[in-house]
Amino acid sequence: MKINGIGTSKGMAIGTAFIYKKQKLDVALKPIESIETELLHYEAALKKSTEQLKQIIQQTKRQIGEKESQIFEAHLLLIEDEEFYGVARDMIFEQGVNATFATEQANRSFKALFQQMDNIYMRERAADMNDISQRILRNLLGLDSEFKVPKNAILFCEDLEPSDTAMLNPDYILGFVTEKGGKTSHSAIIAQSLGIPAITGVAYEKLGISEGMTILINADESYLIANPEESLQVAFSAQMIQKKLESEKYEALKYSHGKTRDGLSLEIAANIADSNKAAKALEQGADGVGLFRTEFLYMNRQSLPSVDEQFQAYKMALEAFGDKPMVIRTFDIGGDKQVDYLNLEPEMNPFLGYRAIRISLDRTEMFKDQLRALIMASVYGNLKVMFPMISSITEIKQIKVLIEEVKTELDEKGIAHRPFEIGIMVEIPVVAVEAKKFAKHVDFFSIGTNDLLQYTVAVDRMNEKLSHLYNWYHPGLLSLIKNVAASAREAGIWVGICGEAASDPLLLPFYVGVGIHELSMSSSKVAEIKWNLSTLDQASCIKVVDLVLDCETPDEVVEKLSGLTEN
Repeated sequence: MKINGIGTSKGMAIGTAFIYKKQKLDVALKPIESIETELLHYEAALKKSTEQLKQIIQQTKRQIGEKESQIFEAHLLLIEDEEFYGVARDMIFEQGVNATFATEQANRSFKALFQQMDNIYMRERAADMNDISQRILRNLLGLDSEFKVPKNAILFCEDLEPSDTAMLNPDYILGFVTEKGGKTSHSAIIAQSLGIPAITGVAYEKLGISEGMTILINADESYLIANPEESLQVAFSAQMIQKKLESEKYEALKYSHGKTRDGLSLEIAANIADSNKAAKALEQGADGVGLFRTEFLYMNRQSLPSVDEQFQAYKMALEAFGDKPMVIRTFDIGGDKQVDYLNLEPEMNPFLGYRAIRISLDRTEMFKDQLRALIMASVYGNLKVMFPMISSITEIKQIKVLIEEVKTELDEKGIAHRPFEIGIMVEIPVVAVEAKKFAKHVDFFSIGTNDLLQYTVAVDRMNEKLSHLYNWYHPGLLSLIKNVAASAREAGIWVGICGEAASDPLLLPFYVGVGIHELSMSSSKVAEIKWNLSTLDQASCIKVVDLVLDCETPDEVVEKLSGLTEN
């Protein structure tokens, strides 16, 4: 039986179904011995929950990474926040209710606040709130906070809390399938970091999945097969072996510079979210960094990062890459990335609102602090600074004025800095259409295909109901990419792509044909793209461009490109 879902963490596996049902927690209103005793009971559960989270943070740092551990650091901040724990405590004190009842009522109130938000990223934070509350409740009830899973398990459950996911042992869990969740959930992020294939959107109980069934999971193509015939298992195993062999084949070119077989050079760079990922990107063969997302320095904390804290992060990353180029993007806060202490007002359309460079140019002191840290770090490597969500040339001119102000301040203090290139994200259609004009004012373009596609076809890329319309093979998007590349070539500047489409092997001939200079992607894809690039020649790729742009639908584009690959 084949079942379709939504792949949230890529990979393939064959294992045995293990059904995880969460313990039913008793949160009913009950009489208490005394208010003082109940408050002490509640405080003890908070203390134990805090200790558990500290252990999870350390374990996550060791086994997964610094960025992923920040999820639980945010949980810890919430537990220690008077506004959060005070709601239940006040209910116990003022109404004389039991601690479990008060905790659940507080949980429901906070979850409702998140779930009412228009932003899908913030709605999914309700799962974090539930995770924290479930931990406190288990400790109030004296229940074990961990669950035991057998070896070679494909875990099925309604939902998986982030802390549950972080505690999974990849040696035991081969994959997991949930009814609820999303591509941007913290559980999905952790699963990706652990390399565990995951699929969501599967109502497994209604579909008759039972414990002990053999399960084939292909999260790359978003499906699973329950109780497959032996011949299908053999074929699936062969497919897994083939993917492993392909991966090993890619390793051969991992540390060479990206080139076509006729010698055309392309920079195959990595996207990173923090300086700790720089070493990993180098290990996986990145020619540079095409996108350092600095907003993560601002998230999961209670105040702005200092200039020195930012400087140290940029310095570490630049030193790791030496002479290799590093494109650092100024903070892209807003949209799906919320920062509570900035007190951003809720918006009907946050992706079209007060975000990224619009915040930077409005809160110039905060922006100048980031520029100050970046410019100070310029002496430690090959820095290139990129600005997100640019929609006008006026914005570029304002940015340049602020850069000069910061340079002058540093010169007056005798602080050294080096010249560096500045560029812009091309993610708003008006910039792609008018690229020739914008090219006169910058040193490079980086096409953010995620947002450019979203704005071009008017589809919220987080809305799974519209996922069939969000398709980066859309001829309109490819036409915009061609125009940006042609405008860059005419102006003598370089152009890269840093959205998810950058790592699509099918589109690689098109990128070569239109004259893209750099592709930036998840570092795990670098070796594969270098290998695919080595099989192409420039003349053939140039012919591909008109062939693709003559198509009327994304399906036609895929058909044409697939035919070329097969031939």
